[in-house]
This record gives sequence, C-alpha cells and structure tokens, in this order.
Amino acid sequence: MPIDVNLEKELPSDVKARLAFAQQKLGEMVAVKEAVSAQISAGAGDLDLSTYTGAPSASPTAKSIPADYFQRPAPFAERRPQQPQFPAFPTTTIGSFPQTPAIRRARLQYKKGTISEIEYRERIASEIGYSIGAQEALGLDVLVHGEAERTDMVEYFGMKLFGYSFTQHAWVQSYGSRYVRPPLITGDISRQGPMTVHEFELAQSMTNRAYVKGMLTGAVTCINWSFPRKDITRSEQAYQIALALREEIADLEKAGCRIIQVRPRLSSLPPFPLSFFTVLTLPLPPPLPPSLLPSRRSMTPPSARGSLSRLTVRQLTSNGLPPPSASPVAWPRRRARS
Repeated sequence: MPIDVNLEKELPSDVKARLAFAQQKLGEMVAVKEAVSAQISAGAGDLDLSTYTGAPSASPTAKSIPADYFQRPAPFAERRPQQPQFPAFPTTTIGSFPQTPAIRRARLQYKKGTISEIEYRERIASEIGYSIGAQEALGLDVLVHGEAERTDMVEYFGMKLFGYSFTQHAWVQSYGSRYVRPPLITGDISRQGPMTVHEFELAQSMTNRAYVKGMLTGAVTCINWSFPRKDITRSEQAYQIALALREEIADLEKAGCRIIQVRPRLSSLPPFPLSFFTVLTLPLPPPLPPSLLPSRRSMTPPSARGSLSRLTVRQLTSNGLPPPSASPVAWPRRRARS
C-alpha cells in the first residue's frame, strides 16, 4: 500500500480527495472509532468520474458489444492457410529486452528536460536497432522491437488511454525487490490514438525479415496491475480496455503487422487453488544416442564464443545504424585456462 497521498501534487484534486493511502487509512480508523463512540455519522458524496476523462460517458457492457466481436470470422481450417507459415518450432522472444542503464539515463534526462523529445526518440531508435540486429544475428524467425520505450507494461499503455490517472510516489511491491506505481482508473477508458504503431514500423524498417511482432498488454493484466474503479464492475472496465486494444490491433494490421502478441499473464491473476490445474502424466521419450547429443561447444551461448558482438555490429552497420553507446548486458565470457 502507498504511504501518503499528500505527497501527490499532480493528481486532480477531486480524485486526490477520494484516495486513502496508509497514513490516511490510519486516520480513518481513528475517525471511525471516534464516530462510533460519539455516535456521529460521517459520510461522503458520490464521486463524479465523468469529469476526469474525454472518453464516452456510457461504459460498455457485454450486452452492448456486438455479438460478432466474440466470434472468430471463420473456422480455423480457413484461417490457418492465411496466417504466416513457418517450419517446425519457429523461434521468437516474449518481447521485452533489458532496460539498460543507457535507456534509463535517457528517460531520466528527457523527464528533466535536459534532452529534447527528438533526441530521446533517436536514442530509443538506436536501442531498437540494436535489438533487431541481435535477433538477426541469433537467427530468430519472428523479431520484436525490444520495448525500450516502455517504462512498464501497464503504465505505458495507461498513459496513452483516456480514463487513467497517475501518481508520483504511490510505490507498491510487485514481487521480490521490484516496485511499481499502479495507475488509477478514474474514468471510462478509450484510446487517445495509436500506441505502438510507430515502434512497429520503425523496427520493421530496420530488417529484411518478413515478421516483426506487434506487442500489446492484455486487458486482464491492465486491470490487475491497476487500482480499478469501484462504481462499476471489473469486467466492464476490462471490456473498455479490450475495445481500445481492438482499435490498436486494427491500426497495426493496417501498418502491415502480420503477427500480434497480446500478453495476458497467468501470474497477474489472483492465486488459484491447486485443483484449478490439471496435471498430465506423459510417458518419457527414449534417451538420445550419444552421437545425437549436442557437444558442450554447441551449447555455449554465441557471445561466449566471441561471435554475437561481431555479428550484431555487422547487422547494425548493414542497416546503417550505429550500436548504442551502452549495450545490454552480454553473456559472461569464460575464464582462460591457466
């Protein structure tokens, strides 16, 4: 739980008045005790959420969404031949490359105003170029742009949607030592404009490969990593986000994107009982003969053999892009034998 709402200086006053962080909740507990003891009733008026967003005032429900939105346009047998075709076991990544010190430094400089938006975009483009070059060097089939521009997989999209508000100091623990500032859903959600099309087009222009994935965070993850509204159901808010993502997918398709990944995370949902999961018992395959087992050298990461960095620089140079000033952390090299 965040510590003190009084630290928030940029939230709308009407929204801030309805928030209670740790210190405010302690004060409320004392006030409730005193009110009960003195038989004093304290109440608060309803919050008018429509004043915080330019989004449509009527929130969608499952009944108001057209029925064909919930159906595939054609059976799988008809859709599959129209989809990209790959050999068995094509390779790709989940999408997010490390947020390097160079990226964090550029973002901080941009927030402080020490570099312009154009310079910041150029640095992000350099990081995208590095990610594309590294994936080409590794021989991946479907590339990603690396998401260098995204501060967080939910906050980034929330900043491009109507209906969200953001705090400066409301840090909460996500897992381990990772802390995030969940956005606040304070109004009906709709899309301000394209959110990821520019980065997709930039990444696609840096490679001759046919496929760069579009990368979107799913509606369920956006809800569970935010502070949702209490005056409407979570499902209604999820439908609003889903409709905004549907518009974004349509724009990505128009830009030539053939593969779009929408990431719902099972770990972002509430804990499930063990009975939720089905355990499948499968027979073990026979062991491989020694002649087919990979050698230790073939299992060594490419950069540990000194090849990834050279290939990456060669790929970037062929694309007319210099490598970034501070490259992502590489695989550790082996120590030389004495």
